[in-house]
Amino acid sequence: MLALSLALVAISTTGGALGAPHAPVRPEALRAWSIVGSGPATPSEVMCPYLELSPQGVPHLAYQDLGVAYSRLSIRRWDSIAQGWSDVIAPGGGSLAQSWYNRFVFASDGSLWHAAREYQQATAMVHQLSRAGWRVLPPGASPGDAHYVDIDILPDGRPVVVAQDGSSTPSNRTVLRAFDGQSWRTLGDAPVSPGTAAYQSIAARRDGVVFCAYSDSMAGGRPVVKRFDAGANQWLDCGQPNFSLENAANLVLEIGPDGAPWLTWNLTFQKISVWRLAPDGWRQVGAEVDGADTPVVATENWRQWLCLRFDSQGRPWTAYQAANLQGRATVKRFDEGQWRVVGAPAFTPQAADYLTFTLGPDDTPWVAFRDGLTRRGMVMAWR
Repeated sequence: MLALSLALVAISTTGGALGAPHAPVRPEALRAWSIVGSGPATPSEVMCPYLELSPQGVPHLAYQDLGVAYSRLSIRRWDSIAQGWSDVIAPGGGSLAQSWYNRFVFASDGSLWHAAREYQQATAMVHQLSRAGWRVLPPGASPGDAHYVDIDILPDGRPVVVAQDGSSTPSNRTVLRAFDGQSWRTLGDAPVSPGTAAYQSIAARRDGVVFCAYSDSMAGGRPVVKRFDAGANQWLDCGQPNFSLENAANLVLEIGPDGAPWLTWNLTFQKISVWRLAPDGWRQVGAEVDGADTPVVATENWRQWLCLRFDSQGRPWTAYQAANLQGRATVKRFDEGQWRVVGAPAFTPQAADYLTFTLGPDDTPWVAFRDGLTRRGMVMAWR
């Protein structure tokens, strides 16, 4: 079996030439879902596309590029002047081997930090892209083999990474590490989860408190959320652990506008639910997000991303594929006590594999996915 490793890339993405990629927001009654650009955003087939917007609102797409040797990492962004997608780095230049998950976030200075599980590397790898080119940072973003990789940035600009650690005892426990500018250090005296876990997710609050969520494999995949107490150097439970009896696949953690942790997960082929930590414990937000639809999870659960975002009014949004709608995408937001479709359901041209979703600074929703027909990366927006 090939060795696995964790690769991170920090990329400077500032620059006013690219500009915001959209016109002023139109009234919702006049909006429609449309493809960004003249077609697919990538020249080749992709796996694991992931979408985020820069602080200036410019969409960036990271993906495993099947058009280059070893399916290495490529990153593209939308150029509003040229009205097309351009490479941020040379095609395949972001990794040495296959790049999985491809989570990335923007720091307040506009730099882009990317985390991935990368095949064929014995240790974790970290790179920074500057005007001088690539700079290799010290290894150690994960203790060993990494799975379910996620990343966030602390208020002081330091990256924090969570992964399922294949080198732990027992295997596959949850571990978090932060980079202090010279080396990586583990948060806490021990791995976050006492036993095996999956679907690790991370979120850092504005005050610097780090939260972590995972599905507890020792308890049938039930969800657990913890926060790091830096003073005591230990992880503390947020609410009751294993508070739901469900197997929380594709679990995603985010911090809401009020500073409370929120979760969304997929009960395989059955439903998607969203939860919030209230003063009296975990509470589900409305009914199931998917309603009468059947949410897609492909052969491997990790293939289908879930995303949770909040708009300027504090409303949560998410997106999913519907198996009963040919695998096409639907976006919903929680409004007036229920989950409502945004635009039209099943709006993608074909199946939207590896669906990823985000909101722009103006509350414009964006999705990216591997198009079911061309298998190339595609980006759409509701505007």
